[in-house]
Amino acid sequence: MKKVFLAVCLSLTALGVSARPTALDPDGLLRLDGKRVFILGLYENAKDGAFAQEAAEAGFNLIRVNPNQEDLDRAAAHGLQAWIPLGGLPVTSGAQKESLRELVEKFKDHPALAVWEAPDEALWNVWWTRLNQDQARRRAVEAAIQKFVGTPEQKQKLEILTASWRRYHGSGRYALAEAVENDIRALVGMAPLTERLSDWREHLEPLYQQLAAGCDTVRSVDARHVIWFNHAPRNSLSDLARFGELADIVGCDIYPVPFGPFVGHSDLPERNLPSVGRYTQRMIQSAPGKPAWMVLQGFGWDDINESPAGGEPKNRRPTKHETRFMAYDAIVNGARGLLYWGTFAVEKPSAFWSELKSVISELHRLQPFLSAPDATGQVTLTVEPSSGSGENSVRLMAKEHEGRWAFFIVNEAPEALAFSIRVPAFLDGKIVSVLDEPETLTVAGGQIHYGLPGLGVSVLMTE
Repeated sequence: MKKVFLAVCLSLTALGVSARPTALDPDGLLRLDGKRVFILGLYENAKDGAFAQEAAEAGFNLIRVNPNQEDLDRAAAHGLQAWIPLGGLPVTSGAQKESLRELVEKFKDHPALAVWEAPDEALWNVWWTRLNQDQARRRAVEAAIQKFVGTPEQKQKLEILTASWRRYHGSGRYALAEAVENDIRALVGMAPLTERLSDWREHLEPLYQQLAAGCDTVRSVDARHVIWFNHAPRNSLSDLARFGELADIVGCDIYPVPFGPFVGHSDLPERNLPSVGRYTQRMIQSAPGKPAWMVLQGFGWDDINESPAGGEPKNRRPTKHETRFMAYDAIVNGARGLLYWGTFAVEKPSAFWSELKSVISELHRLQPFLSAPDATGQVTLTVEPSSGSGENSVRLMAKEHEGRWAFFIVNEAPEALAFSIRVPAFLDGKIVSVLDEPETLTVAGGQIHYGLPGLGVSVLMTE
């Protein structure tokens, strides 16, 4: 096996196989070497040929690689395209710019390369890094307050300052909190503040300019591959829009399972499974005319966080139903690619890994439809009256491929809902199958009548 792998690698490099150019169609689908592709990606690097083959056979078509020849050759040998993360994309000096230029020049012509990735969650980390520093600093101040020994007058002053400090910080008035904190520090004998959470926005524009310089460098060397920015499920739309100017593709990661108080990955009002759809819409809104790739949950939170000492695991892995729901919820809300993070922390084989692969295999079977132009504008969906509040909760994406139609449908409401889909008149009388289910339907009077359970998913296809 090793000899075969080396032979393939040598043949790729010796023959001078050129890169497959990537571009984006007007509807946001990636065009790879001239062919439209819906992305099914995996963040886990293929450490050996067996895993690369397993990923390819499951239906993944894009995989993360380290910036080295061996990883790219392995991907190519197993029919996978690859993306390279550019940790050095923000450039602040001529030396950094030259280092970035050399890296891009080195790999831009490899046949496996499809996408360059900006530093992960770069925008969010401006805030997150400083928030962690602030939390550590406040813990030190709280400890000093508890240990303080002074006169009754000093203790009374400290009590008043501490109450104001906590109130300001707890209400987001960080500059006021920091001014009071300096008074507390002087009273308890601590050094003045040297870093401030309140000035975090001052770091956004410098980061934008550094990333802009990096993107210009990449594009000046390699105009044939796209650049993707992945964000956290946070940030204001205005900030996302500003940074979205630099990207060809935008997206964010969202990991809502299990729904409950122990997972706070979404800060939108919707925090259950349909938060995936809400963030898909948000990313599309943040970068008009640009596609969104959504990074979905390929792990359980307890796989990457320690469980409470002596306690039962609380943050389980997604079930197959939840994995399938999140995938289709992103699709019907407009995602042009799905990528899975966290599988590196999951044992293989395992039930979860098998279920995730089965969902990817299902989507791979539907690739001709997923990569086809949208036909949703030619259909309308009407939810039948119910006792609940879910009249606007059924999402639909329609696709047409070589005369066959597929309807991807997701019920984001917790209750069962029946509905009708009005379709083009020429489909009247067509038999409609339900993917992987025994039920068949018939288009009658230009409509398909169907229903879904709460948080249910179906794919309907004309025969």
